[in-house]
Amino acid sequence: MKKTVCLWLAALTLFSVVWATAWEDAPVALAEADGTTESGDSVTSGGSVTSGDGVKSGDNLTPIQLPAPVRLGWGRDYRFLLEYYRKQQPESLLTDEFGAEYADCPGMMYWSVNDENQRRYRIDLYLQDPDEGPTLIDTVKEWKMAGSGTMDSNFRFFWDARSSGDYYFTICALGDGINYVDSEIAQSNVWTYEAPEDRLTRPARPRWKNVSEASAAFIYQPTDEDAIDSLYRIGYEARWWYAAALTNDAQEEVINDGDGPSRVVTTSGDDAGDTQEDPTKPKEVGTVLTFYPRHYEFKPSEKMIGEYGSGYYSVQVRALSGNIDKARPSDWSELSMARYIAATDEDLTTIVNRVDKNTDEFNRQLAINNVRKFGTYKLIELMEADANNAGAVADIKRLEDTTGNYAQVVVSGGLNELFPEQTISVIGAGLNVDLGQTVVFHLGAAHADEVPSTLYSNAVRFSMQLLDTNGASLTPNGTELKVPAKITLPVPDSINPSFFVILHHRMDGTVETLQHVSLRKATEKVKVTVNAGTSAQSGDATGTSAQSGGAMGTPTQVEKTVDKWYASFVVTNFSDFTMAEAKAFLEAKAVGGNVSASYRFQTEGVETALCAVRNDAGRIIAVAKLEPSETKKTVTIPCNGAAASAKLFLLDANSAPVCAALDVPVTK
Repeated sequence: MKKTVCLWLAALTLFSVVWATAWEDAPVALAEADGTTESGDSVTSGGSVTSGDGVKSGDNLTPIQLPAPVRLGWGRDYRFLLEYYRKQQPESLLTDEFGAEYADCPGMMYWSVNDENQRRYRIDLYLQDPDEGPTLIDTVKEWKMAGSGTMDSNFRFFWDARSSGDYYFTICALGDGINYVDSEIAQSNVWTYEAPEDRLTRPARPRWKNVSEASAAFIYQPTDEDAIDSLYRIGYEARWWYAAALTNDAQEEVINDGDGPSRVVTTSGDDAGDTQEDPTKPKEVGTVLTFYPRHYEFKPSEKMIGEYGSGYYSVQVRALSGNIDKARPSDWSELSMARYIAATDEDLTTIVNRVDKNTDEFNRQLAINNVRKFGTYKLIELMEADANNAGAVADIKRLEDTTGNYAQVVVSGGLNELFPEQTISVIGAGLNVDLGQTVVFHLGAAHADEVPSTLYSNAVRFSMQLLDTNGASLTPNGTELKVPAKITLPVPDSINPSFFVILHHRMDGTVETLQHVSLRKATEKVKVTVNAGTSAQSGDATGTSAQSGGAMGTPTQVEKTVDKWYASFVVTNFSDFTMAEAKAFLEAKAVGGNVSASYRFQTEGVETALCAVRNDAGRIIAVAKLEPSETKKTVTIPCNGAAASAKLFLLDANSAPVCAALDVPVTK
């Protein structure tokens, strides 16, 4: 109820709806614990940072001892949150006795320097135990601050959940050991902290965003947040993890011992000895912070990727409290799924060209293994970019031809008329099993009923599964395929292709609209590659049942002369899907300095709509009011800058939003 009232109040005027949403989407400040903030401040949570300060000289100079920090205290932020307060709570900004601007922030440590120094510090946090005396509970071995400011602050205490007690911190300025030596240690006064019972809501599990950037993960704004979150959540901390591999599979090594050409052999990771580090064990590689309370995207920094190289990166996040006297930080979220990120470009075509049908089984299996090493999300980007099946998809299809690893197509549940088996193409699925094993692509009745949304009509719901040799799912519990599958299905005649949409009902209960869907109309002969093997259910005489573990049959070309639409899309896991016709539709294209927006909306309860155009920074650069239209309508929206995305807000008679906004990129 509270959330509904907030939405209604936010929509009292047309522009208030759009600007409020734009404000939620725009980041305020970003600080990376191993990178650079917007203001150029470098922050490091550990390890060694080489300072550019000091004299670079070969002379034997007597090192200078740096002055110790002064004016130590608690509860003032002089650096990290100022941008947030300037935009969200400007009335909260204060000025100290020396004219420096700050904001109140319980738990924030602050200090000052008298003159120029290395601007690197060691900070130790102590708990004053009444029985055992001071206890060191946290330390930042090297905290580097760039810039020329004289006041610094550090929220190391505030971003961790602490117990009640008396705390103080010590700090010293760090020298380079050549021209400067460390300062004396300065000690703060004692701060008594009483930890509240309330805690911020644990964020949802971060998901990877399927865009061209292989390293963007994002979290959702909680849908049922209470007053504590609304009042005190000030941002998020993202903690990144890295693993060189996902399993203890055999390690590959190229050997040339002079006895003929180089060859590839395998050695078990278990036989390598205990001295080698387990490549499948994730290690923490750094943190990224954002002082913004809404949903946000995170990326591993260039420094992380440069230091650790290609491998599998995952992330977890937690919500930060702006007032730890009122609410503690949240627990860490679940760890995201690991995504393979390549430090350098890799060549899929070279891997595929290395083998053919005459290559021995070992090296054909090796080619499959090497393709899997690209990682699910690297492959999905390559395949989604290949709309015409002439690049990455063609390479993967050639490898399936070479290895004989195809997906046998089976349709059941009374859906054969809508989706005839011979019209369905599945590319890539066969590379998720080893040489000689089988894969069945099964399209059947949906597993769960769902009330159709009023935003869609002519909906056709179905399930898709990939089954292995034993009939078990290759994506149990929503796990990802090692090699994505590009699916091509006929579009039912009842759906207007101009407003075609396909929805993925994920196992976690969320629904996503598949964005990278290409449509083509077949007016002449359509050649679709299928297999002569059998279905796992029918076991007909044309091949071997997938349940029996027999080899797949030879692929054949089926020709159909029909006037038919086909949809192609790439997926990494399977559950229920819906094909439908969207009653609300938006696409946007940049034309000169304007945006050509094509839209359609004519659904129950919607009186009007707003189209908000944003730039790359997420700022609104144009707003247009749109009238309902049953057919596709195009309007030109003048823009004040380069457009990157557009959102369609559907509003009722009271100018309140009736559903989530439609968000689309602006194409060139």
